[in-house]
Amino acid sequence: MINRVIVLVVDGLGVGPLPDAAEYGDAGSHTLSHLADAVGGLNLPTLEALGLGHITEIKGVRTMGQPEGCFGRLGFLSKGVDSIAGYWEMAGCLTDSAGPLYPKGFPSDMVAVIEQAFGRKIVGNRRSSGTMMLRECEAEHLSSGALIVWTDGRRTCHVAAHESAMRRDEFFQRCRAARKLLKDPWGIVRVSAYPLLGDAGAVEFGPQPVLLSLNRPDRRCSMC
Repeated sequence: MINRVIVLVVDGLGVGPLPDAAEYGDAGSHTLSHLADAVGGLNLPTLEALGLGHITEIKGVRTMGQPEGCFGRLGFLSKGVDSIAGYWEMAGCLTDSAGPLYPKGFPSDMVAVIEQAFGRKIVGNRRSSGTMMLRECEAEHLSSGALIVWTDGRRTCHVAAHESAMRRDEFFQRCRAARKLLKDPWGIVRVSAYPLLGDAGAVEFGPQPVLLSLNRPDRRCSMC
């Protein structure tokens, strides 16, 4: 009897838009195919052998006559586009509400809660990639100790701090506290904590970020 299943997920590696993609600004999205086009084709022999070419057209990936694995494209029943909602759905928990979006950064009342949780001011607070936000806010962060905060436009709050500004253990502890405080009414489902390393002018992200997420939604749930 199988009593344990390991599911490996590659976040953000989509194979085409769902019918409601336009509602989230993702019309025409097809990450894997666009990536292949951008680099002139992909060489993925193992995934190709398993049947990846049968799922969608990908430059450089063949459609095998007798694939070695099972394959398919799955739709998304839950509302929203957050990775967390996808994890919940794979475990049998469906979410009925997409929650708020933050295309222009977090609102002032939420920022006040973040600053309360960390005991200091924040800088950044706009929709951006982590790399861009680090370049823009590195100097101010190192000089003032204000934490770097940004959003992906959705329900994840990204926070970065250099080890000289806040000890790593304290940083993670305060991120956990922030995650609990930001659940309602802002609908934040995950706080991603990024430790920073390096000297001024050469600061970079440290090890993989710690992702602090809600265990499961307080929504319709069939299995968990």
